[in-house]
Formats: sequence, C-alpha cells, structure tokens
Amino acid sequence: MLANGETTIEELHLKVDPDTSIGEYEPDSYYLTVTPDDLAEPGPELDWETLRDAVENPEDGGYWNDTLEIHESRVGEDVLKASHRPAARILSGLARSQAYENGVVPRETIDDLVDTYCLHLTNRVADAEQERGKEHIRETYTDLITDQLYENPSPTADSYYCSTDTLQTRLQTELDTAQSVAERADMSPTSTPGNRLTPTTTMRPTSCARSGSVISPAGSPISLAQSTPDVRTLLNSVVVTTKSTTPMKV
Repeated sequence: MLANGETTIEELHLKVDPDTSIGEYEPDSYYLTVTPDDLAEPGPELDWETLRDAVENPEDGGYWNDTLEIHESRVGEDVLKASHRPAARILSGLARSQAYENGVVPRETIDDLVDTYCLHLTNRVADAEQERGKEHIRETYTDLITDQLYENPSPTADSYYCSTDTLQTRLQTELDTAQSVAERADMSPTSTPGNRLTPTTTMRPTSCARSGSVISPAGSPISLAQSTPDVRTLLNSVVVTTKSTTPMKV
C-alpha cells in the first residue's frame, strides 16, 4: 500500500523510540521461561541465568523445593558457574531426576554428576595443580549436593533420600516391621497392643545409626546387644531417637 501511495507512514502511526538500541531486540538477549514440569522433562539446554532463576526460593520467583527435578538434557556440561547455592540446587535437581522409584539417590550418581558438571570450575591453571584442583571441586560440590538431600540412615547404605517425605515413609515402614518382630520375640514386655512407633521430623539419622538402640513404645531403649541375632540384624537398620530440638536440614 505504501508503494501505491495510498497510505503514508504517518497514517500508520508508527513510533520509534530513539533511546532503544536495536541490540536489545536480538533473540540472544532472551532466555526461555520454564515451569517445574518443563524442567523435569527432556528439552533444549537452558542457560545459566534461566537455571539460576528457576532454583530460587518461591518468594524470590523461583521453584525451589524438595521435589524439584531437572532433566539432564536441560543442563550443559559447562553451564554451571562457581556460585555455590544455585549450582548445588541445580545439581540436586539433576540427582532427583535420576533417583530410584523409592526416592533414593545412590552416592555413585552424585559422584558422576560432580565429574560431569563441575570439574571445569577449577581455577587451577598449572598442569601440576589440575588434579589437586579437581579433588577440591569434587569434595566441595559433593558436600553441597548432599546438604540438599537426606542421608540414608541404614548403616550399610551409601545413598540419600530426595525429600523428608520419602525418608519418613521408609523409617515408618522399618519401625512397623521392627515393632512387629520385637512383639513376637517378646522383647518389649512393657509394650501394649496398638502402640505404634512414629518417626518425627526431628530425627537425626547419622547419630541414630551409631547409637545401637531403638526406643520402645513405653519410651525405654531396646538394646541391640540384648536381641536375638535375627532381630538384631533387622533392628540394626532401624533408627529412632528421642525428641531433639535440632531439625533436619531443609
């Protein structure tokens, strides 16, 4: 229509902002807005800014919680930056996406994630110091990831639970089984039918595993050393503590 002279630019009311640079409209200046469901599904790699914002706390506009998962296809091997909190949360999201169906993440999975996504973060330049730098990265980021998860209380397991819900479910199952065996073995004469051992959110798995005892329904400890071998084997994987004022990590 402009070519035919029927309409002028003025009639189209086109406006130009002289303070706006053309570069501000380049596609590279945008990053993808994603939802938690998007993060958990396969898709294109996301840049650092998008991932960092996604793992912010909800009050800061992010999605971070115990259930947030990030599919491995969403994170490039060199995308993480040396910013501990967001990097640890992104790695934890990756770990959750690779957990078993029961919500358990093996230690080997965490080790593989650190090797895959973190070794480029070393600031060691000299070849002779590269290996030392990698070991420092492994130690640092392994601790950062496990601080976001929940240690498996079993003394024979080297793994972590994704959330407090999955840990509570596992502990309650173990406690119910242990109480049933203890009652059949008449190990707790003060117990009465209907009493139920109940884990609370103030459990401390690591210290419990070393204590060597559980708490009976009546509140008195049952020593594993006084148990029969079969019962002792079962109870050795059960962890209960008295109420503590120290909460589990969140």
